[in-house]
Amino acid sequence: MNESCPDEITPHTMKSKEIEFACVSIAVSFLVASLLLDIFYVFVLKVILSCREWRRKSFYQFIVFIGIFDCIQLTFHFLTGIMHLVFHFNSYIQNYSYYVVKAMGAVHIASWFPNSVATLLLAVDRFIAFVYPWLSPILFSKLLIKLHFLAMIVLFGFICAIMLSPYASFIYDPENFGWDCQQCKPLCKIFSRFDQLSTAICALLTFVIYLLIARRAFQLRGASSISRMSPHEVRLTVQMIVMIIFQLFIVAFWEFDMDVTKQKDMYANAISMTLWMLWNGCNPFIYLLFNKALRKKFVAHCRSLRSILGERIEKISQTDCKINEVFRNSAISSSRKVIFVSQLNNA
Repeated sequence: MNESCPDEITPHTMKSKEIEFACVSIAVSFLVASLLLDIFYVFVLKVILSCREWRRKSFYQFIVFIGIFDCIQLTFHFLTGIMHLVFHFNSYIQNYSYYVVKAMGAVHIASWFPNSVATLLLAVDRFIAFVYPWLSPILFSKLLIKLHFLAMIVLFGFICAIMLSPYASFIYDPENFGWDCQQCKPLCKIFSRFDQLSTAICALLTFVIYLLIARRAFQLRGASSISRMSPHEVRLTVQMIVMIIFQLFIVAFWEFDMDVTKQKDMYANAISMTLWMLWNGCNPFIYLLFNKALRKKFVAHCRSLRSILGERIEKISQTDCKINEVFRNSAISSSRKVIFVSQLNNA
């Protein structure tokens, strides 16, 4: 073992009661919020996949692909909350969980890159579909979309392999409530900088592409309805612009937090982790806000789910009533038998 870079997690030290309470509160908040966001996101994806017409469109295919990796990261935010509570109440476990945390960190950070690339490809798809519609069936055919997805899955596996190797580690620090690369590993400094640059570049390029789409739509506002962007397309474009502006804000915060403050503080890390969780969890809310068709299907699914749950609850209550009736009848018959036997004995 390399003494300057030990394969262990920084031990959790006892702090004041106020800070200890803050640590537990943050962990529980993360656990609950990430679980609720994950469940809600999965339900929205189920609504999208329920429509056969949407499943055929490249836009919704990218939305679902992004959503899968968002849900993976939300699941790991949930596990982070559990892990922090485990480390908080049982620090003995920390020395034996390094490789489990290393594997979690590898999947956690690796799922970030396909997400960013898919968001950029979605912007390119929107741009080509609106500005060069004749190119869209060629560049985003069924086969090429599958190849795009396959390439991003390979990227996911490649990043996982790097982070699982002895040369890089993405480790959770229970002392400061945050994930970070182990800077003592030879590839971590390079990878950390690559992570910052790639995220910023993808977000900026995506934003520029959507601005070009908006500019083109503004130029064609007085044109015929054939060449003009439909109201549905306008809403989809506004939806993605809002999402990208929010992501740019988070990227700017991370750059300031990492390059300017350069502090490892529990509260700063908690804010950074919260923004990361919101990056993954805000998308379905934005989709529902700007997509009228999706919103209608979502409401219909909620009503259907409520009716199904109501029917099941009613069946359960009816079953309970029947069971209670059987027990009551059996109790009455038993009491009658007792009375009859006592009368015979008296006779």
